[in-house]
Amino acid sequence: MVGQEINCVFIEDFNFLEDSAYNSFIRLDRRKEDLIISTSNSETKKIHKVYTDGSYASQTMTSGYGGIIESTDGSKEIFCESFLGGGSNKMELLAVLDGLKRLQTIDKIQVITDSRYVIRGMIQWMHFWKHNNWQTAYGTKVKFADYWQQIDEISNGKLIEFNWIKGHSGHTEQDLCHRLAKNSAKLM
Repeated sequence: MVGQEINCVFIEDFNFLEDSAYNSFIRLDRRKEDLIISTSNSETKKIHKVYTDGSYASQTMTSGYGGIIESTDGSKEIFCESFLGGGSNKMELLAVLDGLKRLQTIDKIQVITDSRYVIRGMIQWMHFWKHNNWQTAYGTKVKFADYWQQIDEISNGKLIEFNWIKGHSGHTEQDLCHRLAKNSAKLM
């Protein structure tokens, strides 16, 4: 909007994602003091994996998410939750938050999701919002700020690698997460 005041925060040498980055493994490394963002054509070996998906049923105004945690030994844990209200982006975000909480003591985690919103939020936006007191460039409170703050805190000291999977593409675990999320939204 013309004439609108914008509060910008600049982070020196910040690595912004290109759209082509979603064809790679995107890494957010916060194990040391510096924030390191990189991409790679190969995934990190011996890494815990969290598959997630969220769903919103507009006809019933209910939502839910589902996820699978796969440990480095191959064992799997399924999780899901249902909500009144909500929305797709909120459920995508809560699914990742729940998965990260379940792996709180693990320092290398791969998040497999079909949500570019969550990936871009964790890789780019979150760091600017934090420096801007959890406000957008337009001075409004960040939507779901409390969840983003929890993710920021949990991510500290970790390597989080993202693997973007196109939704409904036949990926076994991702399709299962989609069914879990959809069924969870119907349970309310």
